[in-house]
Amino acid sequence: MIGDKAQRPEGTRRCRIATHTLPSLLLPSMFFASQDERVLYTLHASPTITKKSLQELFANEHPTDIQAYHECSFWGNMSTAGSAFDMTTYGVTFPTIAAAKRAFALHNWRPLPGDAMPQSATRFPICLSTRPPTSVFPPTPTARPRNIFTESVGYGERVLYELLKEFGGISFLCISSQGSVVLFEREEDAVAAEAGIHEVAPGLSLRAYDATELLLCNLQLGKEEENVRSMILSSHIKKVTTLHDGIAVAELADTAEAMIAITSQRSPICPKAVMSFYIHHFHPPLTLQVVTPAPAPRCETGDLRVATRKLQEALGRCSQLEENLRRSETEKHELVQDVQRLRREAEIAENSTASRVAEEELVKLKSDNETLRCEVEELKRVVSSAKKFDRNHYIALLFNARHRTALAKHEASASKKALNTTISRANVVIQTLKERHERLGRDASRAREQARKANEKVKSLGEHIEELKELLDEQDDKLHDLASDAKKRFEEEISLLKLNLKNYKWQATQDAREMQSLRQSLQHQSQQIEDLGFKLSDANRDAYDLRGRLADANREIEVLKQQRTPPSPWQKAAEEAAKRWRRHDQEKWGQTKWTPLLAYERYQDRLAEFKQFNFNQNRPLTFEAIPWPVLFSPLDLKLEEIGWESVEKFVNALRKHPGLNLKAFLKEARVIFHPDQWTKHKVLASVPDDQLRMALQLVGNVVSQAINRINMS
Repeated sequence: MIGDKAQRPEGTRRCRIATHTLPSLLLPSMFFASQDERVLYTLHASPTITKKSLQELFANEHPTDIQAYHECSFWGNMSTAGSAFDMTTYGVTFPTIAAAKRAFALHNWRPLPGDAMPQSATRFPICLSTRPPTSVFPPTPTARPRNIFTESVGYGERVLYELLKEFGGISFLCISSQGSVVLFEREEDAVAAEAGIHEVAPGLSLRAYDATELLLCNLQLGKEEENVRSMILSSHIKKVTTLHDGIAVAELADTAEAMIAITSQRSPICPKAVMSFYIHHFHPPLTLQVVTPAPAPRCETGDLRVATRKLQEALGRCSQLEENLRRSETEKHELVQDVQRLRREAEIAENSTASRVAEEELVKLKSDNETLRCEVEELKRVVSSAKKFDRNHYIALLFNARHRTALAKHEASASKKALNTTISRANVVIQTLKERHERLGRDASRAREQARKANEKVKSLGEHIEELKELLDEQDDKLHDLASDAKKRFEEEISLLKLNLKNYKWQATQDAREMQSLRQSLQHQSQQIEDLGFKLSDANRDAYDLRGRLADANREIEVLKQQRTPPSPWQKAAEEAAKRWRRHDQEKWGQTKWTPLLAYERYQDRLAEFKQFNFNQNRPLTFEAIPWPVLFSPLDLKLEEIGWESVEKFVNALRKHPGLNLKAFLKEARVIFHPDQWTKHKVLASVPDDQLRMALQLVGNVVSQAINRINMS
C-alpha cells in the first residue's frame, strides 16, 4: 500500500519492513484461536530499533514484556537491489487483547522511533501477529482506504478507534493535518462502517478514498499557490502543482469535492480565471509496490463540455438517490419500531404466564420447605437440650470436687488450731513450773524434798512435752497425707472431666456428621419435590386433555341422544334418577348463596345417600348422585370441570375452618373414590350409557389420585 518513492543516498541501505497479519485479523471472530492472544510480534529492518524504542512506541498500551527473537523461519540475509539486510523479531506482550488490537491499528505504517530514515519520505509498517511471522510479505487488506470527515473538532485517534472497532478489524488509522484516514481489513466492514457510523457518532462520516486531479486553466500570471487553494476547498486539497504560468493541477481527496469545485463560480481572488477543470480518477494500488504519479492531463475543450454535462446529470441522479435513501431510511425506522413493539408485547405475555406458573409452584415448595424447616428446628432443639444436660452434669461434678477440697482444707485448719491450743497450754504449764521453781529456790532449805520431787515432775513434764512433740509431728504427717490425698483426688477428678470433655467433643463431631447427613437428605427431598413438581405438571396436562376428551364425549352423548332409538327401561330409569337429583338440588340449594361451607354440607348430604343406595338397573348411578368434592354449585357443575385443581381448592377451603375434621374427611374420601371399591360394589355397572360410564370412571380415578397426593403431602 505504501511505497518508498524518494531517492536514497548512495551508500545507504534501502529497507522495507513488511507487515505480517494473520487471518484472525481479517476475520475478527477467529482472532481468539491463537495460543497466546496477548503476544504480538514486531518485525523491523532498522538496526537502531531497540527494546527501549519499542517501549516508548507502545507506552500508552502498557506492554508487560518485550523479548527479542533472533531465529525465525525467514532469518538470514536477503538481497534487495544489491544490498543485504538482517531481520530481527521482537515479541511484545500486552496486558489484554484489546490493547494489542489498538496498538496494531494506531502504530501500523507509522515512523518508528529512533530510525534514521526521513520521516516525510518513508513510513515503516509494523507487523503485529499472534504467532512468530513466517514471511516477509504480508497479505494485503481487501478494503479501500476511507477518509474521515467530522463536523466538530475533538476526535482523537483513540476515540476514533473505539468508535470504528465495532465494525471490524482495523489495519491502519491516522489523523494528520492533511486529513484523517482509516483502512479496514475487509471491504464489507468498511461499507458497514460507512452506513452505520452516523448512528454511533453523529456528525462523523466516512467516504471512500477516490483521489481526483483538477486542471485549472487561464490563471492570472504571478498568482501564488495560496490563491489557487482559495479558489476551491482548501481544507481538502492534497497537492497543487503549477505546470507553468496560467495552468495548475490540484489533487483533491475525492470526486465529491471536485464536483463542488466545478459547479462553483469564479473566485474573487482570480476573477479572470477560466474555471475549466479536467477530472482524472485514479485508485491507489492495494499492494506494497511503488505508486507512480499520474501523467499531466491535457486540456481539451470538448472533453470539458462532455464532462460538465455528465456531471450535471450525475448530480441530478444523486439528488434522486438521496431522496429515495431518506425515504427508505424512514420506512426502515418505522418497521424496526413496529418489530420491537411486537417483540416487547410477546415477551410481556410470556413472562406473565411463566411468572404465574412459577408463583404457584413456589407456594407449594414453600409449604414443603416450611415442613422440613420445622423438622430441622426440632432436631436442633433436641441437640441443644442434650448439650445443656451434659454441661449441667459436668458443672455438678466440678462443684462436688471443689466441695470435697474445701472440706479437706477445713479439717486441716481445725487440726492445726487444736495443735496450737495444745502448745499454748504447754507454755502455760511451763510458766507455772518456773514460778514454782523460783519459790522453791528462795526456800531451798525448806523445799529440797519438794525440789527433788519438782525435778522429777519437770522430767516427767519434759517427757510429756516430748510425747506432745511426737504427737504434733504425727498430726503434721497426717495433715500432709490428707493434703496429698485431696490433691490426688482433685487431679483424678480433673482427668475425669477432661475425659468427659473429650467424649463431649466426639459427640459434637457425631452430631455435626448427623447434621451433614440430614442436610444431604434435605437436598434429596428437595430433588424429590422438584420431580414431584414435574410429575404434577404432567398430570395437569393429562387432566386438561381428559377435560377435552370429556367435553367431546358429552357432545357425542348429546348427538347420540338426538339420534338414538327409543330408550330402554334401564335408560329411562337413569334419566328419571338424574332429573330427580337435579330437582332435589334445585329445591334445597337453589335459593341460597353458594359458599364453601354449603359445598361441604352438600358433599356430606350426598355422601350419606351414596352409601345407603344399592345401585342396579332399577336404580342406576348418575353423575348427580356422586358426592364430588368440589366447590362448584350443583346447579352449574359439569363433568369436565372436575380435576386435580378443583379437588385441591376444595381441601384448601376446608383447611380454613378449624372446626371441620379434615383428616377424617380425607380418609373417608379415599375409601369412597378408590377404584377397587367401585369395582367391588359394581357401582359403574348400573350406568346404562357406555360413554358416560367410561367418563365417570376416568373422573373418579382423577379424584382418587388427587386425594392420595394430598394425603401424602
